[in-house]
Amino acid sequence: MSQIDKPGLLGKSFDIPKMLIWEAYQKVKANKGSAGVDEQSLTDFAQNEQRNLYKIWNRLSSGSYFPPPVKAVEIPKPGGRGVRVLGVPTVAEFIPASDPGTPSQTEITSPSVSINSTGNALPVPITITAGDTLVNNINNLEKYEGMRVHVDSLTVGAPTGGNVDEVNATSASFGDFYGVITGVTRPFREPGIELPYPTPTPFSGGAAPASAPTFDANPERLRINSLGLSGSVDLQVATGAVVTGITGPLDYGFRTYTIDTDPPAVTPTPIIAGGMSAVPVPTPNVRELTVASFNMQRFFDTTDDPLTSDVVLTSTAFNNRLNKASLAIRNIERSPDVIGIEEMENLTTLQAVASKVNSDSGGVVTYSAFLVEGNDVGGIDVAFLVKTQVNGQPRVTVNGATQYNKPGIHKVEITFNYEPSRRLRFYQFDPVHHDVAIFSIH
Repeated sequence: MSQIDKPGLLGKSFDIPKMLIWEAYQKVKANKGSAGVDEQSLTDFAQNEQRNLYKIWNRLSSGSYFPPPVKAVEIPKPGGRGVRVLGVPTVAEFIPASDPGTPSQTEITSPSVSINSTGNALPVPITITAGDTLVNNINNLEKYEGMRVHVDSLTVGAPTGGNVDEVNATSASFGDFYGVITGVTRPFREPGIELPYPTPTPFSGGAAPASAPTFDANPERLRINSLGLSGSVDLQVATGAVVTGITGPLDYGFRTYTIDTDPPAVTPTPIIAGGMSAVPVPTPNVRELTVASFNMQRFFDTTDDPLTSDVVLTSTAFNNRLNKASLAIRNIERSPDVIGIEEMENLTTLQAVASKVNSDSGGVVTYSAFLVEGNDVGGIDVAFLVKTQVNGQPRVTVNGATQYNKPGIHKVEITFNYEPSRRLRFYQFDPVHHDVAIFSIH
């Protein structure tokens, strides 16, 4: 049974039979009309007929359907007696071809714009509350689309996005982030097929299962685009931050209702408080063997390797990455005894990291680098940094380092040298052997 043929769903505001939608559609088809303002013809509509009809029924039943504008077409009258204006409605709202599963959007196509007046006050924004988002309907905010809205307080669930320029080791902000009205539980992906996607049918035919679970696509989630309007301020936020005083027109993008924040000339810039930050691990005592992992995210050098698809960093970028790595190892990981390294280009680069950490520690720690070249086409390897000395005294002795089957697994065998005369204190980690084997897997 197709979506449009199924009985009405529970919890709808209006009891509209699906057969009524089907009959109305047949009348539109019989009229053989042309495309409306959305330029979508009946032929285009029929290519995804079941889904399009289901969306119309769903929105009518939930009270969230707003008909798009009617296209005015002038029809000349016989004998040159003027024109008759014919109104051509749209079949449905616009759905981008690149994302046919997304809810439709209201689109103004080839508008004619004229200025009637200027200097008018902006409309008072509509405040979106938690109740507006805590509904099981991905079209919950469509009634406000294009209107000026306001959120008193939003808790960030995903931080400001951007992209990275690897060559220069710099980043550029997209200005957008995601969150929920403060007090609403952070949403996660739920089991089932994400709405409005239809339930798939068995290959190569047959009916879709009647009891397939669906996922509501998290209508409580909001997207904030702080660079959507000219003059707006780029908001840099971390997960868990609370942003207050968000105002702007309601847009739609990336399958999420989006507020394009007003520029400060119109509305005060939203206030940001709190947010997640790096939390150092507990400071170890001298008797503890500490092991850490560090994915260094494509840590390349300044030399081109013609045998791999590496990135060649500028000297400034390379030094900046060395500095950040040293800060992370010393201040966040607390200089662990052994660090399993992922995504390091080569031994020389890892030795540069070790030298930077050793120098920045003021000679307190001495790290040695261990890396056996693998065969990753991107030129990244797994490796180890081992703290062989502390204040000039032996700390960890490396008995061997092995690369297993080339890609992905690297083992180092060590002896822990805390108080050698009392070495048995360490054997609680491995009561049978005197040594420890540590694997780094990427």
